[in-house]
Amino acid sequence: MTTMKLRQSVLQDVVSLLDNDEAMKELQKCVSRLKKKIEKKRSLPVNIQWKKLNCIYKNRKRDFDKGNMCAMKKLLNKWSNGYNGNSLG
Repeated sequence: MTTMKLRQSVLQDVVSLLDNDEAMKELQKCVSRLKKKIEKKRSLPVNIQWKKLNCIYKNRKRDFDKGNMCAMKKLLNKWSNGYNGNSLG
């Protein structure tokens, strides 16, 4: 089924329920659950980025604690220039 046919089919199904208040309430619940599920999936890459950044920070801090000043300076420079998804390592 093509995207356009799928959209048309979904909209036709929704239109057929417009006169039924109970069905519309149930549909609203389903749509709300679906939106939450999609938002959760969208937020996942951000969580992975934070885990990666946290790991990099811990590694740089460990290097700094061992006396390697360049490691911490490198990390701070990258952070001040903004993280754009490239490797910070």
